[in-house]
Amino acid sequence: MNALLAVLAEFSVNLDANGGPGGGALQTLIDYTAYLLMGSCVLAVVVGGGSLGFSAWSGNYRAGDFGKRAIVGGIGGAIVILMAGALVKFAAVLAGRG
Repeated sequence: MNALLAVLAEFSVNLDANGGPGGGALQTLIDYTAYLLMGSCVLAVVVGGGSLGFSAWSGNYRAGDFGKRAIVGGIGGAIVILMAGALVKFAAVLAGRG
């Protein structure tokens, strides 16, 4: 077990993309993916709001519950997407690699 820990301790991670191949393309891919996912979060909030309005009009409690969960899920997803970089950097700092 100690030998395995000694081998693992020799490796390090450097979170720096300078000079790496495809660095700009990778950043573009990350940005575009975040853009698409943020759009899906907005769609979830819009659909949830519509479902909540429909449930109030029709008295359908199941649709109202779906609407509330969709709105909270869309907002929560947007927060996680916006904070993704900071969360990963925080995890790296906690691991002693940042």
